Parts: sequence; structure tokens; C-alpha cells
Amino acid sequence: MKRLIYLLFAICTLLTVLSSCWSASEINGLALLMGVGIDAAEDGQYKIIGQFANAANFGADASGKAYTNLTQVGDGIQTPLRDLGNMLSRKLYTGHAQVITIGREAAENGMRDILDYFCRSSDARYSIPLFVADNTAEELYELEPKIEAMPVTVLTNLLTAQKYNTMCAKSTIADFISALLSSTTAPTLPLIGVDKDNVHAVLRGAAVFKDDRMIGTLSAYQARAMLVITGEYNGGTHEVRTPDGGVVDLRIIMTQTNVTPKYENGEFSINITAKFRCTLSSVTSGDEYYKSDKRRELEEQANASFQSELENVVNVSQGLNACVFGFGEDIYKKYPRESKELIENWDEYYPNLKVTYKIETILDSTGAISEKIEQRNRGS
Repeated sequence: MKRLIYLLFAICTLLTVLSSCWSASEINGLALLMGVGIDAAEDGQYKIIGQFANAANFGADASGKAYTNLTQVGDGIQTPLRDLGNMLSRKLYTGHAQVITIGREAAENGMRDILDYFCRSSDARYSIPLFVADNTAEELYELEPKIEAMPVTVLTNLLTAQKYNTMCAKSTIADFISALLSSTTAPTLPLIGVDKDNVHAVLRGAAVFKDDRMIGTLSAYQARAMLVITGEYNGGTHEVRTPDGGVVDLRIIMTQTNVTPKYENGEFSINITAKFRCTLSSVTSGDEYYKSDKRRELEEQANASFQSELENVVNVSQGLNACVFGFGEDIYKKYPRESKELIENWDEYYPNLKVTYKIETILDSTGAISEKIEQRNRGS
């Protein structure tokens, strides 16, 4: 009898484990939404652009267009998305979306309605990257990629490429909401535009938000400096202008940044210590910086160049009165009692917060060659 009971229990357990999900759908019955574009429309409505994988193009012999764009206008996000589903011969599935792109005007109007929908949706994922279009989301989704299969792939690959030459940080729904919950840190999102020939998507820098509204932008170089300060910079190149009018390109192989709050004589300040380890990438200057006795001179010039870039992004941030670096949280962690008034009145204090810098550049190598390639005179 015990064996029979155990056998029945095992069978019931297996039936439970092996049963399919009640809400599952066959993939050949789904319309896969690969990317969502959201633009502002008239009368407070939204224009939703859906980029769908072309089911007719699946398979080894496929030669047609890999995607189809469909648009609808309506109140909120759900209504136009529902209307998109009514245009399809398949069930609309949003769980495979690779990116959400917000048009500039929609971002300036506010992100709360957009975030509210995607946070409530059972299909949406908090790990979906968010972008802001320098103009409209529709403009980006109408690009015809030269290499990739569809525009949304171009956008996601722009983020992937940042590990080689960092100019912006990846920001997901979860990242953006987390920044919104802070009383002192302003959220940012990657800002994407279109080149002058309307062919390629181009990283413009970062969109800066105050609460949920976009209030300004950082250039690509300012966004890079922001990442250095926040410790999220992965590497890339940096141009150093030399006194003779030339340019030295440094390949940054490692950065180390420390942000140290200070409280002296009743005043708060921030000290930024940044160390850059670099190699020579290219030299168009007449000075022989590849020689050991010139390295220190180049390192000093690089110190000034790096500091100027960091100072610039801090000044822009203070001008916008939007701290994108998390300085308020750093201060509160170190001085929780003393900083109470500062945190409660952050918008009054931040534009005048004193920030100091200590920069160290270490030139590890001149690259694969240690001499300058020159034309030598040859006898006949």
C-alpha cells in the first residue's frame, strides 16, 4: 500500500512538472514586437511605432525585409498598442522587445505614463534598454540598416559597442526607476540621433532628466566624463592637444575613480581623484612623445586635458541643477547627520557645491613601436 501511495504521488508530481504553461502560445502564432517607439502626438496622445520581426522572412532561404513597422495613435500606451494588435493576423507579443525608444518631445513631456504601462505589463521585462531619440523615435525606426537586419538591432549594438569605446551607459527600465527614487540623483538615458545623410544611427550623448522630464542633454564627451566620475567607464580613446598644435591619441586601458565627500567649517565639498592608465595610440605632433624623457611632459598635458573634461561636465550638470553623479548619496552615506538639511534642500545647494580634482595619468607604453616612422634619404 505504501508503494502504491508513493507511486501515485510520483505520477501526480510528474504530471504537474511536465504540464505546459496555461498561457503559452506557439511561436508561429505570435507577432514578435522587437522594438517599441513612442512619440508625442496631438492633444496629449501618443504615437506608437511597433517594429515587428517579419515572419515571412524566417528560414534559410529568406531574402526579404527582416522587419515591418506599424504605427497607431491613441490615448496612453495600451490603447495604440491594442490597436496595433488588431492590425495583425497573429497574437501581439511584447515580451521579446529588445529596446524602447522615446521621442524627444515625449521625453520632455514626462515619462511616468510610459513607465507605468511597462511596469504593469506582465510581458515586459525590467531589463529592456531605454533610449531617447534626438528627434523622433519614428525617424530612428525608419532607417534602413546597411549591416544589421533591423533598426532595433542597430540600437542595441550601439550599447554593446560601448565596452570598446565608452560614450554612454546602458540604462534599463529598472535603472531609470531606481534613479527616479533618489531625491538627489538625476536620471540619464542614452541619446541617439541620425547622421546628416539619414542613413546611420549616431550616439549623441545622454538625455538628462529632472524627476521624469527631460530637461537637457550631455554631449558624447560630457557623457563619457560623467561615466568616469561614476566609475562606469570601460575604456576608449582620448585626444590630447599639444602645444605645437598637434594631437596625441591615448588609448585608455584602465581608470580608477574615487569620489570623496568632505565636511569642513560647516561646508560640504566633493573631491574627485581619477587615475588613467594609457598607451599611445597615434601621434600627429612634432614632439617626440614616444621617448622616455618626453613621457612625463605628455602625462602632465593629459592630466590637464582629463581635468578640463571632468570640470566641463560638472559645470553643465550644475547649470542644469541636475546631479547625474550621485554626489548627494555619497555625502549622505558619509555624513548622515550633518547632511540632513543639505539633502532636504538639494536643489538649493547643488549648483554651488564645490568640487575639486586630482588627476593622475600613467603612460604605460608607446604601443608596438618605440620610434617615429620617418622617411629616410636613400642614395642612388
